[in-house]
Amino acid sequence: MSNLVPHLCFKYKHPLSLRSLWLLGFMCFGWLNPANSNPLPNFVAQSQQSIAPEIFQHCRFTGQRCLQHVDRFLLAADPGSIYWYELMLLKLDSLFILQRDAQLYALTSKLVLKTDSPSSFQARLYIYHAKVLYGQQDRPNAKLYLQRATALLTDLNQAMPNPLTELRLINVKLYSDGDYQSGYQQLRQLETKLIKSRDAVLKYDLYNNLGHFTYYLQRH
Repeated sequence: MSNLVPHLCFKYKHPLSLRSLWLLGFMCFGWLNPANSNPLPNFVAQSQQSIAPEIFQHCRFTGQRCLQHVDRFLLAADPGSIYWYELMLLKLDSLFILQRDAQLYALTSKLVLKTDSPSSFQARLYIYHAKVLYGQQDRPNAKLYLQRATALLTDLNQAMPNPLTELRLINVKLYSDGDYQSGYQQLRQLETKLIKSRDAVLKYDLYNNLGHFTYYLQRH
């Protein structure tokens, strides 16, 4: 799957449905590609580190293969550990990729009740939950969870400024408030800030998102 992501993000020129834009946006950000997941922290137990490469290999290629294996790793992990959250994100990613909306909704509905999860996990969880709510035509609650995700990403970016977090924040705002002109201007400002950056992946994400906002501005 990882080899297809750049091709899809760069080559896709046809009008996109909202669901396709969600999927493409997540793929371009690496949110759906487990191969882009951060390495496990050093403080994760050694026994968990020893099995981590196996599950990440399963989840690297297909969502179906990931779902076939991830639950047994979740059962073996300490609930609430960093490792557990990494595994749960892999499961959420896979359910989303496979468009298993009923399963995704059932899972996110339980997880959003948990209030002590890491902010970075909660932000992604709220986005997934908003997505399935939107699919159910529950726009008010979808917007509510997008707003919560926006607030978390804002706090994360203020606490530890990061261009990728800022980019994700702007992207989420595209769906939460529909202010395409404002989002476009923010992306152009970020482009100016990153003019000397040599981070090719970050710039790749930036210009893909500029393309998305330009597409929306042309339609409205």
